[in-house]
Amino acid sequence: MASYPAERIAFTPYTSVPSILDTSTAISLALMSAVEVFFSISVGTGDVYLLKWVNEANSANGRWYRYRNPVTVDFASHPDWHGTWVTDLNAPGYYQLLLPAGVTATEAFMQGIRLG
Repeated sequence: MASYPAERIAFTPYTSVPSILDTSTAISLALMSAVEVFFSISVGTGDVYLLKWVNEANSANGRWYRYRNPVTVDFASHPDWHGTWVTDLNAPGYYQLLLPAGVTATEAFMQGIRLG
């Protein structure tokens, strides 16, 4: 069972992995055990990854890392998608969605949830 302590946050997914943390485009989530993402695409196919910013990486300069278990999307099968990734319990962090080349999102929403 999942509970939803926060509202869904609308955002624009990344199409490439940035080298810096931009807090105006990254989603700050805290106090959860999973990240849940809903998104619609208008074209394309490929693997969509959840990204997490790790402050300690890159000699303490930080770096984006892909979570494993991507969501494989294909507009030809349907335009609306959902993904859930288990995260560190109650560990605040910045997250984003990484779209592959050729995939265009028309809308996206992210929220932190508690599992269990």
